[in-house]
Amino acid sequence: GISEFSFPSLFLHRKKYNYSLSKISDELYLLFGEQNKKNFFSVLGNFTDKNQAEVEALFIKLLENGLYWKNMSESQKTSLSAEFLSNIEEKYTIIDDRDNADYIYLREDLAQLVGKTYHKKRNLINAFEQSYTPRVEPLSEDNLVDAFHILEEWKNNTSETFTDYEQCVEALNSLKLDNIKSCMAFEGIIVYADDKPAAWTLGEKIAQDTSFVVHFEKAITAYKGAYQYVTRAMARHLDESLTHMNREQDLGDEGLRQAKMTWRPSGFIHKYKIIRQD
Repeated sequence: GISEFSFPSLFLHRKKYNYSLSKISDELYLLFGEQNKKNFFSVLGNFTDKNQAEVEALFIKLLENGLYWKNMSESQKTSLSAEFLSNIEEKYTIIDDRDNADYIYLREDLAQLVGKTYHKKRNLINAFEQSYTPRVEPLSEDNLVDAFHILEEWKNNTSETFTDYEQCVEALNSLKLDNIKSCMAFEGIIVYADDKPAAWTLGEKIAQDTSFVVHFEKAITAYKGAYQYVTRAMARHLDESLTHMNREQDLGDEGLRQAKMTWRPSGFIHKYKIIRQD
């Protein structure tokens, strides 16, 4: 499924996008938010034949009020009626939002890194293993201090203007809050190099699916190969029933796009948006 729509993702980004939720029916919710000073709505669930005309009329009203439709799924796009498409074609455009497409990888590919494609990844991991004695532990309340140390080092050395630092802090803190921990269902690992914290990653299994979404991955870059090592280690840590890993989107960042492509995705979860024509 779409990475943004899992409960942890919605919860952790609620302040960033000023989320609010409106129930349309037992199967359908509208998510409202704001990004770059523009208001948007997203649809959680699928509309059925019995309420489609009514729901699509609501979508048109929202578009006419200046909102745009963000993170429309492939199934939602194909479910739109011919009447709806006819009503919007003069004023609005449906766009394949490549910047927000989720990158999907075969877990086994990331766990084994077989072939010429992954030659550079293997070299970096080998260098890491030769320079240090790595140790992998499940990420938990017991090693949160070390995870926060990595996060602070990453923050102090990143060149990014807008980061997910606040979301990382809240996600890590949730591991020690029993009332939130049960809702999040996070799973992660932390990597040590010569007993010093070097990298961690955190994500969740998607309910009723065979995929795992990686929400956060942080490393101290002074440990060369730490990022590559933690990516492979997480793929090996996960249960074999999880066949795919969703490593989320690149947000249009060219450097991030190139980095994600070097791991050779097996596919993408495409998302669409409906915006007003200029």
